[in-house]
Amino acid sequence: LLRKTRVSKPEPKLLVETNSVSISIEQKAKEMLHSSTDLFENNFHKEAFEKLGQTIRFYYCNKLNLSVQMTSFEIIPELRKSKIDDFESITKWLLLCGSVEFIKHQSHKTEFDNIVSSFSKHIS
Repeated sequence: LLRKTRVSKPEPKLLVETNSVSISIEQKAKEMLHSSTDLFENNFHKEAFEKLGQTIRFYYCNKLNLSVQMTSFEIIPELRKSKIDDFESITKWLLLCGSVEFIKHQSHKTEFDNIVSSFSKHIS
């Protein structure tokens, strides 16, 4: 007889480590944003957009008190439900970052700079 083995689902990852030094969500997002900018300046455009999308998701997952990391497609409905300001802009940022990350769109410095500039205002 064959037995099915149970595969347990991995535990969701918490966004903020509880045993680490506490820093604000805004400060962490600024650090991540800086890392993204460094990647872009060093010609790692795909990775820079990937990090930028991760930063935006991190910030809004925490702002909305969601306890796990989410993909762009998972967080967009949550943003819509929360009636967050600039929903359309945030959605465009996430979709553009994903398009560059998955090589469906050629990156441009102006697009990157516009997202960084606009998002920076949200976390200031």
